[in-house]
Formats: sequence, structure tokens, C-alpha cells
Amino acid sequence: MNIKDYFLEIRPNFLVLPFVLIFLSTAMAWHYGYSNIGFTLLTLIGLILLHISTNVLNEYGDYKTGIDFNTDRTPFSGGSGILVSGKIPPKHALWMGIISFILAVPIGAYFIFIKGLLILPIFILGSVLVLFYTSHIAKLGFGLSEISAGLGLGTLPVLGAYIIISEGYNLSAVY
Repeated sequence: MNIKDYFLEIRPNFLVLPFVLIFLSTAMAWHYGYSNIGFTLLTLIGLILLHISTNVLNEYGDYKTGIDFNTDRTPFSGGSGILVSGKIPPKHALWMGIISFILAVPIGAYFIFIKGLLILPIFILGSVLVLFYTSHIAKLGFGLSEISAGLGLGTLPVLGAYIIISEGYNLSAVY
């Protein structure tokens, strides 16, 4: 066990997505006359923590079901292989995912306090997707995996960040 294995477990190559989503939200907010660098950076930190949580909990769930033992890994799917290779204990991955989520909660609570309940439904739905995507939602079928991934890795972060940076909902941010 070394620090590099723990770093690789968070799937850092995918952590560019929070930067892209926050950039998009910030650009839209700026276009409509809103700007707040502090809120933007804090939102980015929270989104990175949630993305780490999603990545690690997904890998942990796939490891526990055994799917990662029969997966051909590519740079874009199949997990990191860290748990399957035994480089870190699965319980450590579980705790990494949980702790990352817990660290994001105060950021969300702060924005609910500052911005009001308008953002609460996005935070609740996003939390459900982070915590239960692999363990429950992906197993339901009916295209819910794809819909959940689109919401959790696109629409919800963009809309949520837009609301945080600006003053409310906007059809451009929803789209």
C-alpha cells in the first residue's frame, strides 16, 4: 500500500469534469451578469469531493459485486483495477468514498444557508445519485443508469453551480 495507489483509486483522470462543469456554469452566470469567485471556487471544491466519492464508491460497489474481476479495463471504463489487484483494502476505498462525501456536506449546507432552499432539491437528488448509483439505481434498469449519469455528471452540477453563482434558475443552465 502506498499513497500513489490511493491517489489512483480516486480516478484522477476523470476529475477534469468538475472543472469543465464549473467553467460552464460560471460562463453562463457571467453572461447574465453574475460573478462570485469565492462561490465558484468553493463550489468547485465541493464538486471535486463529490466526484471523488462517486468514483470510489462506484469502484467499491463494482468490486463487491464481482463485476470488476470480469471486466476488460479501458482508459474510460472498467475501474482503476486497484481493488482487484489488492493494492488497497476494499474497506479503505469505502471509507475514502464516505469521507469525501462527508467533507462535501458542509459546503452544501453553507450554500443552502446562504442561497436558501431553492438549491436543496438539487443537493438531495445529487446526494442520492452519489451514494446509491452503483448499489441501487444502476440495477433498476429502464435506462435509469444513463439518466442518472447524465443528471449527476452534467445537469445537476451545472444547474446547481449556476444557482449558487447567480440568483436562481435559468433555462440555459437547465439545458
